Amino acid sequence: MPTGAVETRLAALHTAVASAVTAEVLRNEVLPKAIPSAGLVIMRDGVPDLADVTLPLTYHYDHRVEFEIYTQASEDREALADVIRQELGAAINSDRALGGLCDWVEGQPTGSDDIRVEGGETIRVDTIVATLSYGVADPLT
Repeated sequence: MPTGAVETRLAALHTAVASAVTAEVLRNEVLPKAIPSAGLVIMRDGVPDLADVTLPLTYHYDHRVEFEIYTQASEDREALADVIRQELGAAINSDRALGGLCDWVEGQPTGSDDIRVEGGETIRVDTIVATLSYGVADPLT
């Protein structure tokens, strides 16, 4: 079965980030019971948002993909989250076109929070949104 263009873009983004980030990078997984000491990143595929339609018939999308960065340590979880965020940013900045699959990829931090764990160490979660901008002739591919 052929792979569609959307899946190809998402897989390429996941591969680029997973190869650049020292933490484990999962895709669309549920949060595991334990966070590894090196941290954890979960990529959420998101949904393409139709930004414009032009002629010749081209559908222009801004596809927002979320990266959740989880760190859990007795100390320095903020510093670990910062290192992972910088690695993720470097992965995005190193190839803004994902090898020609996108017109542009832009990453933006959107927030952070602490999750209290009863009987355990607090989990810090930072969220980064990467927007993949691209045009296609067929919105179903």
